[in-house]
Amino acid sequence: MAATRSDNLRETGYAIGGAVRRHWGLFPTEGIVLVVLGILALLAPRIALVAVTVFFGWLLLLSGILDVGLGVVLLLGLPGTAFWALGLLLGISLIFGGWALIFMALHARPTSTVATA
Repeated sequence: MAATRSDNLRETGYAIGGAVRRHWGLFPTEGIVLVVLGILALLAPRIALVAVTVFFGWLLLLSGILDVGLGVVLLLGLPGTAFWALGLLLGISLIFGGWALIFMALHARPTSTVATA
């Protein structure tokens, strides 16, 4: 039983690694977009926060009955109460997330398997 579970985990790991290697070019693209969005969020935190607030408001409105109240509050009532803190956290998060994706893609890109003499 344990050998089967470990074999399944190993096969899943190989499948994920193969998918990452096949699509490695998408990761630096996403990373660059996130870094740019993070810089823009730091330069214009009010605009970024309004966009994030509206996005999360719609997400909460779509996620269930209990979240409708919070979604309405975010959309209509409290979008400007913590601009600086949320804008700063959003910018920092996007920048570090983008850099992480760029470096992960560089590490996962396909390499030549030809041996040199």
